[in-house]
Amino acid sequence: MWLLLLHLSAAAESVPLSWTSQSDHEALWWIRTEIALPQTVWFAGERNVQARVVGLQLTGLYRCSPAEHVRGQVHEWTCIIEDFGIVAAAMKRDTDDLAEVLELWDKALTGAEVELRLHADGRVVGLDLEGVSKRNPREAGMQETMRLMLLRSFAGLDLQLRARELEVGEAWAQFESQLFLAPSASGTIGSSQTAHRIQEIDGGRVVIDSMGKGTISPGMWGAPGTSGVRDHAKSRESVMDIDYYDTLLESVTVFDADQGVMVERVWTATAHPTAGSRAAEGRAGLPYTQRGQLRTVLEGAPRPSVGPTAVVLPDGTLPSSLQGPGLPGVESP
Repeated sequence: MWLLLLHLSAAAESVPLSWTSQSDHEALWWIRTEIALPQTVWFAGERNVQARVVGLQLTGLYRCSPAEHVRGQVHEWTCIIEDFGIVAAAMKRDTDDLAEVLELWDKALTGAEVELRLHADGRVVGLDLEGVSKRNPREAGMQETMRLMLLRSFAGLDLQLRARELEVGEAWAQFESQLFLAPSASGTIGSSQTAHRIQEIDGGRVVIDSMGKGTISPGMWGAPGTSGVRDHAKSRESVMDIDYYDTLLESVTVFDADQGVMVERVWTATAHPTAGSRAAEGRAGLPYTQRGQLRTVLEGAPRPSVGPTAVVLPDGTLPSSLQGPGLPGVESP
């Protein structure tokens, strides 16, 4: 996990934690997420160009504010993607096509709009992507793959809070979290539990440690209809070949209780196939990992870089590219 530099002193005080719903509040978030996939996911481009992706890094600058419309306890946030970069690795023979696909992603997502649905207690309950063409089935599949991957970035905002007064050392549990899910159009089944604990309080700034575990079973990886070949999501074989992953989560969060917004978070979720999974037959199986970093860019501060949009080579011959500390040659700013 990245090192989060926190210079906060604990104080004997308590604070309530809840997200703001004020439509005049605006946050500029820099979010970077790395995803290592145990199976290839088709990334499609135009003119029947596609590539089997095995790992990727998404970095974006998102300017977000709560919309005036509220559905019960669910607040809608509108996020403009001001800048975007993607680095990815594909199967070797797909590398040339991947470069074209990534350029399309960069162009399509820069300036697009994310509609985030955030519960008042901090849980992310949904995400839509607007401003990306979906005029035909192929474009609709491309847009859905983009949405699924962006949800892995915004999953870092998913942290269920407690509105009552909390002191240093107090803990609470969250059942189910976006950070345990996978980029699957057919959904992810399973269960998870995360323990959150107040580590420090300094005025309105609250540091929260989180540790969780769960077992998940992703459906079909990626979105259907994007590869130009027949999808087998509904076949008998796919139904029988179910993989389960034991997953561990660690994260540290800084939440601004005065502003009602998350200002910084780092997280790592690592999932390994269970012994009874098809993916682990005769071998250890490949992990599914997510690592992320989120931070607020203060008004007037220099805008952090989202990095290049580029293709990198996988770490090995098996369909997983990010088994080491990260994408080769790509560092955090």
